[in-house]
Amino acid sequence: MSKWNTESFMTVAIFPPDHDSPRWHDTLCWTDDSDDLPESIDAELKRLIPTPTISKTYELEITFQSKGYYDKGVIVGPPEKCYPPEGEDERTVILIDVVCDGFYITHSALSETTFDAVYDRWETEINDAEFDTEEDYYQDTYGDDDFDDDHNDKYYGG
Repeated sequence: MSKWNTESFMTVAIFPPDHDSPRWHDTLCWTDDSDDLPESIDAELKRLIPTPTISKTYELEITFQSKGYYDKGVIVGPPEKCYPPEGEDERTVILIDVVCDGFYITHSALSETTFDAVYDRWETEINDAEFDTEEDYYQDTYGDDDFDDDHNDKYYGG
């Protein structure tokens, strides 16, 4: 069985309101016809950056956690010992940074509502991000002493 609890991030280009759109908008969302960001995200960005400059580059750096397991099952042998593969992978947004021209202007200063809206907006991209879950070097947070012992022996000569 493979277990993991790891983080990754993605960066989304965002653009300030202009004469064509009164709201912040993006170009990465493939699941919605509108480029305008949801009202809760727009309101937070307007609060954090009250006078954005069109000539600057703005981004959201979205850090998310993947926590889960995969058991390849047993498909050969006596029927009473066989079972199908199973697994679970839960993704959670854990940090959102607003970046302007490469400089972090906020560090997780967004509300819980905004975290939910960000996940909803880019759910497909977050869930499609691939993690290497085949190795057993991910830290075990499930209290599996056998896993911990094997991991320490293999990587730390313990």
